[in-house]
Amino acid sequence: MNKDDLKYIILCAARSYLVDHRRLVPIFRYLLEATEDLWTVDRKGRTLLHYFARVGYVYMVKYLIEQKGFSPQTVNDKNGWNAFHYCVSATNMPKGSEPNYCTIFRFMMEKERAVGIHAIGFDGNNVLQVAVENHHFSVGKLIVASVLENVTTSNAQQALKEYFEVSNLSIRRQFGDFLDFLIDDEQGDFKDVFRSVKEQLHI
Repeated sequence: MNKDDLKYIILCAARSYLVDHRRLVPIFRYLLEATEDLWTVDRKGRTLLHYFARVGYVYMVKYLIEQKGFSPQTVNDKNGWNAFHYCVSATNMPKGSEPNYCTIFRFMMEKERAVGIHAIGFDGNNVLQVAVENHHFSVGKLIVASVLENVTTSNAQQALKEYFEVSNLSIRRQFGDFLDFLIDDEQGDFKDVFRSVKEQLHI
């Protein structure tokens, strides 16, 4: 079985289990082991890891990284995206599927010690830009948390403004919604920071 057959069969098998794939794990495992070549890229330059990160299949992503040695930092030679970009590139996500993308993103962050989440593609977009544009706000918050890690509350506002500017988020019509999400979802010390950033950027 080749890699394209693998993707097609798994997509068909998982169509009814978009949120919980645990019942299909034995099928996934069998299909992966039966596939002749897991490493070649498709015509769009994507690896299998890129592909399954984009469709939100948690088991496949974990298996490819832990058992087959795939790296989230591997870049698509055609667009400069890594697996972090692809994880937040899906649009019109099925209802209830966002936790899958958060699980995948957090898992890859832990494996890579957050290296790669700030990468910029050939289109000039970093991962946060793609996340905000496609309404992956929960994953976007993980990126913001990484930016603010080891930053004091007094310095957080400036650090966040600089990162948002680098990310060109002010031109994204979804940016205001993302800031509202951060404000509403934050239960800790950074709620006022997010409010202040929104006010200063006149969003």
